[in-house]
Amino acid sequence: MAPSKWPRQNWQRQNGSVKKDFYPVIYQNVTQTFISGLIFILALMQPATAAIEIVAKVNGKPITNYDVEQRVNFLTAITNIQLNDSNRQRLETDALQMLIDEKLKLQAAQSIDPNIATRSLPTARELVDSSFQQNGKSGTEILRELNLDTASIQQKFVTDLAWASFIQAKFGERLGDI
Repeated sequence: MAPSKWPRQNWQRQNGSVKKDFYPVIYQNVTQTFISGLIFILALMQPATAAIEIVAKVNGKPITNYDVEQRVNFLTAITNIQLNDSNRQRLETDALQMLIDEKLKLQAAQSIDPNIATRSLPTARELVDSSFQQNGKSGTEILRELNLDTASIQQKFVTDLAWASFIQAKFGERLGDI
């Protein structure tokens, strides 16, 4: 009889049925490999998630360091300001203040119309594309080439549209057709 490639398994007969004492080694190896791979993947993901921190909250809504970084990058891209050590802190402060103002504006607009952000999103997308298009490329493509998060820029436009609707609804009669 030729030796088996698989380790010997112990079988027992209990109550007329056959039961295995242990899983074959291959199943143990697969399980160990899977668990090791899962731990490895989780270890790789840890630094990426640890880098994002909440830097401010506006009525319970978070603003992260990623949001601030994206706004700083956006400001430098549209104003052609060269980002350096002497102006970075000022731009980060300005970006954070802008994000705080936008959160407050959007919350005010949503107090009158809770669906204003959802309804403004298609228009915001169109405005982003038309405002930043160049050389036959859409605004979204241009922003991606500048390594800017298009969702972040669209959110700014959503807030601007929502705020304009809020001002019109709140003060439209007083302002007339200005």
